[in-house]
Amino acid sequence: MIFTLGTKLYIQRPNVEVFSVPVALVEIYGKYLLINDGYQTILYDYNEDQKEIIDRSSQIVSELKWHPNGSYFINEVNGETAIFELDSRDYRNNVKLFNNPLKKMYLFNKKGDKLFVLTPDENFSLTIQ
Repeated sequence: MIFTLGTKLYIQRPNVEVFSVPVALVEIYGKYLLINDGYQTILYDYNEDQKEIIDRSSQIVSELKWHPNGSYFINEVNGETAIFELDSRDYRNNVKLFNNPLKKMYLFNKKGDKLFVLTPDENFSLTIQ
C-alpha cells in the first residue's frame, strides 16, 4: 500500500512495517516509484524494497514525469526541462530539452517518441529519439 498524507509518502509492504519519506513529487511506473523531496530524486523498487538516489539539485525540482517505457524520466528545475536515462551504470545520461519559465504540463504519446508541452501561451511538441 502506498499513500501520501501531507508532505509524507507512506509505503507499506507485506509483512514489513510502514515507513515514510518526505515527498514533494511522486510518480509510479509498475513496481518503481520516482520520489522527490524537492531537491533529490530517489528511484524506489517496491518489490525489492531498494532505493537509490538518482539525481540531486541545489534548486527545487518542480516537475517529475515518467517516459512511457520506464527507462527515462523528465524533470524541471528552475524552468529548465531535462530527460534522464535510467540504467545500471553509475553515470546516467541526461539531456537538457529546453528552458522556459512558464508553467508547463507534459504529456507523452503512447509510443513515447513525442513529448507534448502545454503552456498558457503556447503548445508544442518535441520528437524524442
